[in-house]
Parts: sequence; structure tokens; C-alpha cells
Amino acid sequence: MTDLTLRLGGPDDIPAAALLSDRAEAARRGEPILPDYPETATLEAMEARLKAEGSWLLLAYLGDQPVGAALAIRARERDGAGEVIPGLFHLTTLAVEPQHWGEGVGEALLDRVVEEARSRGAHRLQLWTQADNLRAQLLYERCGFRRTGRTRIDEVHGHIFHYERDV
Repeated sequence: MTDLTLRLGGPDDIPAAALLSDRAEAARRGEPILPDYPETATLEAMEARLKAEGSWLLLAYLGDQPVGAALAIRARERDGAGEVIPGLFHLTTLAVEPQHWGEGVGEALLDRVVEEARSRGAHRLQLWTQADNLRAQLLYERCGFRRTGRTRIDEVHGHIFHYERDV
């Protein structure tokens, strides 16, 4: 995708990233896609994550239109409740505008996430994804992530799988 540009974002970019996340999740579930505003819970969660030390937001654009977002934070012990784990980042969000699924936006974002994590001293990346999100699982595996065998039930997303990759 030659017209795609990627850039680091800041607090002003959170509404666009949250909207992309909500739209992608609605499409994945087969629900109506919200047109213009993110869910308050998504917005607040992303704002809080971006405030954490060492976190970053990455946006993908086609022209001036945001079509993808990724948000990464420093990984912590006990699945986020403990101390920072040196050299490990956690990808909390990867979202692509549904009309651009299958066009390489997700792969471009993940490639840049790996580069950014490496530049920030990471040795590994981790993430969780829904057990029923086969599209995401295939993308992550194509981009070098492997299931670790860890699973859990998340109150928001149901059954989820853990993935990691070296950077």
C-alpha cells in the first residue's frame, strides 16, 4: 500500500484511534458500525494507557484519513498489575478501519510497532486477542507472533489467547 503513511501520535489523536478501535470491533462482531464518535469507555481506556510512562500510539493514514491505530505500553508482571518487565512491551490495541481490512494496513502497523519497540529497548512484544478473532490471529502469526499457550477469560472480550514475538 504505497499511499499509507505511519506516524507516532499523541493525546490529540486518541479520539481517532478509539473510534477506529470501536469500528473494527463492531465489524468483527457483525454489529452496526458507529459513524462518528468513540465509546466513552474506549476513549478513557486509551487515554489512561497513553499516559503511562513509555507508552506510544501509532497511526496509519491514507491521505489525511486515519485508517489504522496501534497502542503499546510497557508490560507488567501479573498481566498488568505488577512491576514493569524490562525489555517487554504489550500491544493493547491494533485496529484497522474495516473497509481497509486485507489491504496490508495491519501488517504495516505491526512492522512499525516492532521497529518502535526495538528502538525503545524491547526484546519482546506480547498481546492478547480473542479466541474467535481468526483474522487477527492469522495476521499476528504472519507477522511473527506465536501463541504462548496462555489463555484466560476476559470480562470484556471473553476467551482470549496470549501471543509473543521477539523483536
